[in-house]
Amino acid sequence: MPDTIKEANKTYDAVIDFHYDEAPPSVEDILNYAEDLDHEGGKHLTFDWADTEIRKGRLGFVRAGLVAQKVKYYKLYQKSQQKLKDFRDYCESYLGKALWQINRLIEAARVTLELARAGFSILPQCEAQARPLAKFTGEALQQKWLEVVQTVPSQKITAAIVAEIVDGEQPGKKKQLKLDAEVYKKLVGRATLAGTTPEKLIEQMLNGYVEEEVVPIGTEETTEVEVVEDGTPGEVVVASVRKSRVQEKFAPIGTRELDAWLADMQLLLVEQFGAAVGGAVGTG
Repeated sequence: MPDTIKEANKTYDAVIDFHYDEAPPSVEDILNYAEDLDHEGGKHLTFDWADTEIRKGRLGFVRAGLVAQKVKYYKLYQKSQQKLKDFRDYCESYLGKALWQINRLIEAARVTLELARAGFSILPQCEAQARPLAKFTGEALQQKWLEVVQTVPSQKITAAIVAEIVDGEQPGKKKQLKLDAEVYKKLVGRATLAGTTPEKLIEQMLNGYVEEEVVPIGTEETTEVEVVEDGTPGEVVVASVRKSRVQEKFAPIGTRELDAWLADMQLLLVEQFGAAVGGAVGTG
């Protein structure tokens, strides 16, 4: 064997041994770490150390996924003390995770590594952000991620935004509307009385709101008033008022328009129920 290869193998073995010597953090390690930080306070901690410590863990999921792939590919679990029978057994017994969770982690690591090798300096920051990209590889993957980083500032990239950009607008896909708990309670009550669901009631309210408030250019509105005699000479009672419009057809709306409508919907709910919006209870 050539000396260069021997030297390379020695270096490789040294790196592997170094990583093996690093025990994974336990619950006790985390507690001790927190106590040490509290003890240091703001007097001895430096910005450079803190920044390095934070950055060091940002792509930890990639390291874990890459190693998990090696455990799976080389069947390293067979060399464990417990003589595990398969990779699923390893995931459940050693990691406390389901097989599908570790497989997703492996795919996320593959995606992030591929993007890094392609020259991207902005990368997915967690498994969830990389997950929507797992169906792509090569140029298709690079193009999809390029679309993400060109559309959204890096600090605002989330898993939901990546999925929306990568997958595009899906017909029938539901959006989430967050309401104050009291507003939601009233909404459910109104929906129950109306014999419908909160989602359907909001849809009906929104349709009525659009008909009453949004008048396309060129729309004509007429008002018909029906009156009846109430038996008193010269007096009439308004029995009904009916408004009708000859409306133009609207073109299909996109995500931005829908988001604007949802914002208007929140204002409408405030008007309808007289409470503030902004809590954590959603309608769907």
